[in-house]
Amino acid sequence: MSTMSTRPRSKKGRFRSKKQQSKVDLFIKNNVDREKTTRGDDCSEESANDDNSEHITWRDGRRVVEFGVLIDELKAGCRFCDQPISLVDLTSELRYGLGSLLSVKCKNDHINLIPTGKRHFRAKSDSLKAREQAWEINDKLAFGIDHSGVGFKKSSELFSILNIPFPSHTTLKRCERAVGKVIEGVAKESCRDAAISEKERTDESSQKVTASFDAGWQKRGSGKSYSSLSGHAALIGKETGKVISYATRNKFCRKCDFAERNNISADDHDCRKNWTGSSKAMEPDMCVSMVTNLHKDEISVGCLEMDNDATTIAKVRSEVDPSMKKTSDKNHTMKQFANRLWDLKKQKHYKELSAKTITHIKKCFSFCLAQNSGDVSAIQSELPAIVPHLYGVHDKCSIQWCGYLKAPDTYVPKRLPYKRYLRDVHLKSDLSSILQEFAQNSEMLAHLGSSQSNESLNNTIASKAPKANFFSGSESNDYRVAAAVAQKNLGYQYISKVNERMLLSPGKVTQTMAEKTDRKRERAREVSRTVEAKRRRIQKKVDKLSEEACCETREGTTYESGVDLNNNSPDTIEIPSNVMTPTFQKVPDGKYSFVYFDLETTGLRNDSHITQIGAIVGDEKFERFVLPKKKVETGAVAVTGLSSSGTLLFKNGEPVVARGIKDSLSDFSTWIKKFPDPVLVAHNAKFDAEILCNTLIRISDVDSNFIVGFVDTLSLLREKIPGRSSYKQEELAKDLLQQQYSAHDAPSDAAALQDIVQCVCSNSDGFLKHSFSVQSVINTIQFEHMKSSNISSLYILFQKNVISKMILNKIAASGLNISHLQIAHRRDPENGIRNLLSEKVSSTGQPRVTANSRIISSISHHFQLSCS
Repeated sequence: MSTMSTRPRSKKGRFRSKKQQSKVDLFIKNNVDREKTTRGDDCSEESANDDNSEHITWRDGRRVVEFGVLIDELKAGCRFCDQPISLVDLTSELRYGLGSLLSVKCKNDHINLIPTGKRHFRAKSDSLKAREQAWEINDKLAFGIDHSGVGFKKSSELFSILNIPFPSHTTLKRCERAVGKVIEGVAKESCRDAAISEKERTDESSQKVTASFDAGWQKRGSGKSYSSLSGHAALIGKETGKVISYATRNKFCRKCDFAERNNISADDHDCRKNWTGSSKAMEPDMCVSMVTNLHKDEISVGCLEMDNDATTIAKVRSEVDPSMKKTSDKNHTMKQFANRLWDLKKQKHYKELSAKTITHIKKCFSFCLAQNSGDVSAIQSELPAIVPHLYGVHDKCSIQWCGYLKAPDTYVPKRLPYKRYLRDVHLKSDLSSILQEFAQNSEMLAHLGSSQSNESLNNTIASKAPKANFFSGSESNDYRVAAAVAQKNLGYQYISKVNERMLLSPGKVTQTMAEKTDRKRERAREVSRTVEAKRRRIQKKVDKLSEEACCETREGTTYESGVDLNNNSPDTIEIPSNVMTPTFQKVPDGKYSFVYFDLETTGLRNDSHITQIGAIVGDEKFERFVLPKKKVETGAVAVTGLSSSGTLLFKNGEPVVARGIKDSLSDFSTWIKKFPDPVLVAHNAKFDAEILCNTLIRISDVDSNFIVGFVDTLSLLREKIPGRSSYKQEELAKDLLQQQYSAHDAPSDAAALQDIVQCVCSNSDGFLKHSFSVQSVINTIQFEHMKSSNISSLYILFQKNVISKMILNKIAASGLNISHLQIAHRRDPENGIRNLLSEKVSSTGQPRVTANSRIISSISHHFQLSCS
């Protein structure tokens, strides 16, 4: 029995044979050897700690762990003796990229290698029999990098910030090659399915599909230089809107280049170098190869929709199909027409050929092509009629589009600058030449297509293979292009399809995100097709251009090629943006001391001087006569009885003791500080507040922070006792208190106001609703000073009948003076004044001053005459 008890048992409790036990012992020995030599397990293509960071232990950094896998492995217990195991007994870690094998000991010191994530078998070569085990997380990381458009460097930087050890470049590249081939397979299969579907939807009488074509490069090029080392192109079916074929061209292979430079033989690799010609010639060659391959698959392409920037169609006709038709791209055609107009403006500086004029001519050109689509003769006759129409001659116009022929008595060319016809005869001749040239190609213009789908695909490819990075030295660029093609044809569900082909777990998060993104993209596509969305998009573009023009007028030339070299004295004056009329902000909620006060002044203007201050809180009173530095106006003398002569102040002809304004305000400040957080209460308080704050601004030696704000009892009493015909303080005292008092005497007014308010309001609840802060008053005073100064400078325009009194006040209130208008006109004689005055205010959406063309024309004409 003792012998039998020492015999080892399996997990099921059965005794092991000597042969079985020898296998177990060998397995344990191999595990121990692996741990000692820090080698990996059966993941032969990924070596442990392959990122040369063996110094990173399992205590360092963070890890990507699948809880389900880890818990299941720990629950299974020791694979040798069935003893329970725990992460507490973790001894070391073997890392394979983002995956790890954790060495965990049981109580019998058996070493168990616990994976932190799933592993799968993938094909090692084209033969399905040769397979190797790999970590899912590493393959998905490589897939994610290609899908999202980042590279090894950026990804490693991101993971380093997260403090997660990143796989080595070798491991990641190996995983990318495994995933990339599957992506290419999915992309090509989607293209074949799309091509078959396109053929089925094509008219049976034709049996030839129509496809849009365009190429792109992985490096930005200008009109003078195209030197990209790689390019791509695609054919997109007109009926399905999906890629039916795509191709890539690569001029460089990093491994081949290394071998050539070192005069050695290149290792066996998947070389993607397939082009030796110029970068420009890639486009025709790719088109020929794609059309040829489709013909081999019994799918004939009969018409190509493309731009006019390459000799592609000529090469296709000479090498594939002489009868191949071509339809020009509408957007490229419109762009070429607009460029001719801008070049004309740049060369001959026609003043009438403004941005607004060019926009209107482009719209006329586009409308003519759209209305006469398919009718060559109509386009040939109506394109030249556009120019006479712009000059007020409508003999050649068609009633279908000419507003003058529809309503000759009321028609106004409102789309032209200042709603006037063009007049320059030289401009008329040049415009006629351009439109006549396009009319001669009316056969091409009668049948316009669109390659917008190709442009959209190019944008997707650029997001996965950014032009600022170089991925063309290996297969990476082709994988990224294939990912974009698969995404175009299948949507984001192509991710699940690739996972399925790779035998990777689909992942709930991955599937949910793909479905959500596809739904969002489909909704956006449906919305973008509606008339409202198109109008909104056009309006946003117009508003954006208008806003940009207004900003440039205010700021001057801030950026221009060689501006610092060509201009010795650059215009750096910035015209201020719109000034909003300040509003009175109420005092924040809280507990305050309410001080009733009143002022007597030299007049009724807000810059009048104070002649008497009176204040009261309960039984505590403050009174001061103030010697003004201004003469008391006759009307004020009649009301208050206060007058001044030299250094004396008189009350009803009798001299009174008066102090200077600085000493009086200092005394008032000292007295009022006895009350915590004082708020001044006055009848029609805005007048008294402006007088007091104006004085405090003028006398900077006195601390202006001794009060929190003001309460206006005029609006307070209108709320508490509505329906009265008069809210004068004397009438209120007579009706509510049945008493008469010495009105227009500051202390008496303050005391009477306290009695009136206490009679109507039992407490101070609701006072703050009728309050306003000190800063609000200061802002209003500063605004009025600015407006008054601007009115003085602009008054000459009113005197010369250029603008009305109302427009004068609006311009001044917006923060503009005469020099600002002069600067705007100097920067842009044609549209500067318009841009400045019609700039939309962001808060209201209304023009800063006016958008009335007559008013703007009048001001512009005035400055034009002044300059001349």
